[in-house]
Amino acid sequence: MMGTTFAALLLVFRLAAGLLTPTTLAESWEYHFEEAGVSVSLPADLRVLKYPVEEGDPYIPLTGYYTADEVNEYYETTGTLLEGYFPNSGAFLSVESYGDEESLSYGTFRGLSGEELEAIAGEDAFTWGEEIEVTAEVCSFGDQPFVCCTETSYGETVMRYYRTVHQDRWFFLSLYTSASGAPLTEDELAALDKAASTLSFDGVEQTAVSSSDVAYMVLFAVGIVLFLLTVILLARSVRRAPKQPPVLPGFLCRVSTPAGLMDFYGQYFVIFPSWGAPVSFRYEQTGGVLEAERCFWVYPPNRAPIPVPKNAFLAGDPEKLCRLCGGGTDRKS
Repeated sequence: MMGTTFAALLLVFRLAAGLLTPTTLAESWEYHFEEAGVSVSLPADLRVLKYPVEEGDPYIPLTGYYTADEVNEYYETTGTLLEGYFPNSGAFLSVESYGDEESLSYGTFRGLSGEELEAIAGEDAFTWGEEIEVTAEVCSFGDQPFVCCTETSYGETVMRYYRTVHQDRWFFLSLYTSASGAPLTEDELAALDKAASTLSFDGVEQTAVSSSDVAYMVLFAVGIVLFLLTVILLARSVRRAPKQPPVLPGFLCRVSTPAGLMDFYGQYFVIFPSWGAPVSFRYEQTGGVLEAERCFWVYPPNRAPIPVPKNAFLAGDPEKLCRLCGGGTDRKS
């Protein structure tokens, strides 16, 4: 009887979820930035770093820095409030806000005429031979006007951002390609445009709720109720599995060691000790990785060598570490 009830509830929930728009809580999270006076919803699967970043955050290596202090210093300099990295490609969304003499002179884009906004957009557009082209257009979300700029390289999109002035401060919602320079995908561009459509500025009046919005909210409420019922049933029948650390782009393998879980990547590895926060090291900082008969040995700086048993791999396999063996060390196994 219990299994039949659960199956029926799960079927109804899936049907209701199919009727909901892609902005459900299962797919996005809302962020509010008081200093910028703005709220925005971003995809829930982004690897998010929000200012101020806490030490030990496993996503810090995605920024190219190694400590929270370095990341926060960079964010303060650039006015960055949040960076959200796509898990597969490394492309990332950025939310930035800062004030300068130019933003003070505008006060707000809402006070400018259409001709003035078009002139601002025209200043952003340019072409550099056949290699780079930047196009710009004026658009609005609610009652707040924006300039949207898209940069292409050899016909492939590599950057897009929305910018405006609100409360005498610049506000940017930007999408950047990964460090590899790979073109942005249609899904990534759609995620940025969808996030821009959710922007809500403090003190800016929103348009009236339409009948379709009402229908969506009703369906959304039904979906939430069914979701909660499903969670309750699952909680009663299934024990929650231990929480695993997140996997970042470039992942090679995960192994259980006496020092805790260790994740290996192409340029660095991360230790997840059971008694403290995770720590990451680049291989150049270490004594390298050496292979023995039954395990690998890793030499983190200022720590005892860590054995990595070949029979304790949880994801990946020992072969993926063979490429890293012997780098940066004179030790013999």
